[in-house]
Amino acid sequence: ISYWKKQIARVLEQYDFDGLYFDFWYGKMVCENWRHGCGGRFRTYAILGAREMMAYAFNLLKAKNPHAIVKANTNLLSTALLTSLIDLRLVGESRDITALDPDSRRWLYSSYRLGAPTDILWAKTPWNDARKASFAALINFLPQYYHRAQYSPRKEFDDFDVFRYFGAEGGTWHLGMQGQTVLPVSPVEVVANVVEKSGEILATLINTSESQVAATAPLKTGSVAYDPMGEQLFYGENGRLRIDLDGWAHRHLIFVKEPAHPQVLFGLGAHKLELEKWEARPKRLEFSFSAPAGALLQITLYSNMPVRKITNHNGQSVAFKWAQQTGLARLDVTHQAGDRFVALF
Repeated sequence: ISYWKKQIARVLEQYDFDGLYFDFWYGKMVCENWRHGCGGRFRTYAILGAREMMAYAFNLLKAKNPHAIVKANTNLLSTALLTSLIDLRLVGESRDITALDPDSRRWLYSSYRLGAPTDILWAKTPWNDARKASFAALINFLPQYYHRAQYSPRKEFDDFDVFRYFGAEGGTWHLGMQGQTVLPVSPVEVVANVVEKSGEILATLINTSESQVAATAPLKTGSVAYDPMGEQLFYGENGRLRIDLDGWAHRHLIFVKEPAHPQVLFGLGAHKLELEKWEARPKRLEFSFSAPAGALLQITLYSNMPVRKITNHNGQSVAFKWAQQTGLARLDVTHQAGDRFVALF
């Protein structure tokens, strides 16, 4: 342990890392030092020694950079002693996550309560992609993606774009499987994770069964729910929202006040909405986004009146589609520095 601490101190002093990853495979947990109470004919797992190592690295790294990330492959090691010192825990490896015994499954489900989100390796798990994504969303709010082509331009959007644009990092997170009732949903097969921020709600409805279900959730009078990934706007009936969920499916919904005039609903691919200005007399909506230069943006506007024209900051017309039956207008653009759009109605 002394040698390990010395090397950690040297690495953190000489290099500027955003985080550290520790591979706590079982062989490294074996100690034969009799002064630790170990050794003898049979080897013993030294969890207290592992915690001492993690505590040293965690405190040293966070003192240098409070935003640094500590990730560790703990697999099924005892979490009560380690979790508070890990930002992200990795489990799975050569294990079939779907075949966990009841005690291990409860251990995994307690990840969030104990303070460590779980990154799951699916190598030996026979579930299809939809079920894997549903399970990961259930315990970590968002699924994991391994299918992205590296170093190639993006052509589509995913759950991370929804959470980023909503500004979820500044909200209050409620994990549905813990029994919290921020958003009571039915039937029992459906679980709702919720992020609350500035009076708005980002809810993820997750179907934990293989069959399609008709999910319902409360929706206040004067509010609507928008699905950014599905580009659908939902209205309530008798104070309830109804939405169909395929087997193992999950859907993100933004609960907002029903727009009284044209406005921006969402900007997939953008960091946030920088500017939104509505002028009623000329029926003019001006808006802009914060996003990386060259990023693909999928912008959705709500409009209860026909959209006549949309132009960019150079006065050039921007292609868009507006559907009268839904009141939604969509435009796909490649973000440029200084981009500012004007929609006329």
